[in-house]
Amino acid sequence: RFADLLHGPAKQGDQLEVRDLDSALQRLPPELREVLLLVGVEELSYQDVATALGIPIGTVMSRLSRARERLRAELDGRRSAPKIQRVK
Repeated sequence: RFADLLHGPAKQGDQLEVRDLDSALQRLPPELREVLLLVGVEELSYQDVATALGIPIGTVMSRLSRARERLRAELDGRRSAPKIQRVK
C-alpha cells in the first residue's frame, strides 16, 4: 500500500493519504523514522541498514517494530502507549 501511494497517478484521496503519512512520519523520532524509511522505501535488508547506521541488527529490528507500531497508531488517530512500564 505504501508503494502504491508513491507511484502512479495521484487522486485527491491519495494526496490526503500521502500528506497524512508524511505528517505521521515526521512525528516519529529520527532514529525510528530512518530505519523505517531505509527498510520500507529504500528496500534495504536489515543487515544493510545495520551496516549503514553502525548499529546491531537486533536494534534495527527493534526500531523497525516500534516505528511500525507508532506509525500505525498515528494513522489510526490514537496515541501509542508504551507496552513496557518502568518499575523502580
